[in-house]
Amino acid sequence: MSPNSLYVIVSSVYVLVIRYDVYYWLSDRTIVAREIKLQRLKSKINTTVLILGSTMLVVSVLFHINILRYSTPIPFSEIDRITLKDFKGYRKPYQTLDGQKKFAFITTSINWERTATGVEVQAAFHPARSYVYNDKIVDRFLLKHELYHFRITEIFARKCRQDLSQIKVVPSDDAISEVVAINEESEAEMQLRYDEESYHGYLMKEQKRWEKNVDSLLNLLIEYKTPTVRYE
Repeated sequence: MSPNSLYVIVSSVYVLVIRYDVYYWLSDRTIVAREIKLQRLKSKINTTVLILGSTMLVVSVLFHINILRYSTPIPFSEIDRITLKDFKGYRKPYQTLDGQKKFAFITTSINWERTATGVEVQAAFHPARSYVYNDKIVDRFLLKHELYHFRITEIFARKCRQDLSQIKVVPSDDAISEVVAINEESEAEMQLRYDEESYHGYLMKEQKRWEKNVDSLLNLLIEYKTPTVRYE
């Protein structure tokens, strides 16, 4: 069942409940002040809206982050320990890749934190927001393709560190955010090209070409491998 289907079901139940409440309120012949009946109706509607909103929130969370199998984000330094079993997110129902069912989806991010003496910039993998179409899939080529997405994220995390290292003093939060945002935009473009040109790893020749290019870029930025940019 898709999230949209659940939304429709919950909303339909809500409308049904409210419809009957309104009907009974209009047809109620008991001797109760109109203001009291109206207050009762408002109270019932408010309760129903609260339940509806909470249900929608739970559905939304479950379809974007699997809180039932939540794992903390994994930093790039631990990339070698990641397997497809770490992809614990909730797969979107009925989703396929042009009919193919052997695919995965990885979620990564560039996170940063400012301290009194420096800025820490980390590329992170999010297990609870990443998923494999079928939990039983064990495919080293599929895993390799997804982890090169993570390596691309690390490229731009290093570029962030490079840019921040050009600043003489500890930058402000706004300055850091601007540097990260610019690099995230470039990262998104590269991630898209990577999937398009390698067709999600199915075109082996293109996949190999991308692996070579990504490894080369990481090596060029080896000076910025350490997560923390320190200031004197």
